[in-house]
Amino acid sequence: MILKLKEVYRDKRMSNSPTQRMRYSMRDIFVNAELIVFIRPNENMSQILSEGLIDGVPTASDAEFCTISLARGSGGVDVTVYGSLEEINKKINTNKREVLHG
Repeated sequence: MILKLKEVYRDKRMSNSPTQRMRYSMRDIFVNAELIVFIRPNENMSQILSEGLIDGVPTASDAEFCTISLARGSGGVDVTVYGSLEEINKKINTNKREVLHG
């Protein structure tokens, strides 16, 4: 199943200002749910949000972020996304059929 998520990524546009070089933006991404190895909360992004360095997210005390680890060949890749563990888990498990054991 393919999931649509909001990725938080470092905006690498060239700038002379050190603050501008530390800015983050958001974009839509599509992830194959079968490649997800694990998901963990990312409290560091909440701190960055409170400093006003993430564009596209309202500064809210209840905003949460997660890091998703994806299998990729012999290695892997981590992606930071907007949403809580529960929200991401709900997206993953939507439309998933479960085997009933009688």
